[in-house]
Amino acid sequence: MKNVATAIDLNLIKALELSEVQYWKKYYRETAPLRSYASVIGGGMAFAVPDLPILAMNRVVGLGLDSEISEEELHAILDFYRKAGTERFFLQLSPLVLNERTNSILQSNGFRHYNNWTKHFRPLPEDSPTYRGDLQTEELLPEDASQFGELICSCFHWNYPRLDLWLNQSIGAPGYKHYAVRINQEIAGISALHIDGGYASMAFAATLPEYRGLGIQQQLLHKRIEVARELGCSYLVSETAEDTPTKKVTSARNMRKLGFEPAYQRQNWLFEFL
Repeated sequence: MKNVATAIDLNLIKALELSEVQYWKKYYRETAPLRSYASVIGGGMAFAVPDLPILAMNRVVGLGLDSEISEEELHAILDFYRKAGTERFFLQLSPLVLNERTNSILQSNGFRHYNNWTKHFRPLPEDSPTYRGDLQTEELLPEDASQFGELICSCFHWNYPRLDLWLNQSIGAPGYKHYAVRINQEIAGISALHIDGGYASMAFAATLPEYRGLGIQQQLLHKRIEVARELGCSYLVSETAEDTPTKKVTSARNMRKLGFEPAYQRQNWLFEFL
């Protein structure tokens, strides 16, 4: 498989960035349990949840895909987050927009390079996946929503009021499907899938600590592969923090074990209001 960063398949990079915008923006509703704001700026989507310090919920995705980033756009972004009341956020930039000019403009406006995330992808296999008969897999329905958010917050150690309710919004949302594995009638692991055209994005996934190492996420991956194939998708997509020799990222290594390859790195440029 070609590495997109090497092949420079610009259309695929753009498609993957825009697909991510589609599945994140469904959390940012006026009726959300937490104050949530979203705005299109410079062709990208700015997301803000000012009551959460989590950068993943306060970032700009897809900026500069159609034209070079301008200072006017950066000022508009800063104004958006200032009005939202967000203390810090980052711009997540794909290889399409990274160059010396962009770096200079970002630095002169108070941004600094924070870290990188990796976009992973794999084509969907032609053959149907094989399931383990001893693991019970089921689709999560809206009446099961509370268990989804609670399990994610527990596994990620996110102790923020109403965040579980905020995460539950994706249950039943257009394009989303959620699955769980039960062991002894208890939900042991969950996963989310979002379908956007030919791209099936693996969103949140988590397994309770006492059930890790049993192949639960492998089972849930197989379920998502099956559903994505049935819905006519071409690629399965995911993102993790960058795995480096000095900072090992288990989720990134698990992606490689599951047949994913790095597509490209995205730089995260942080801005903090004083």
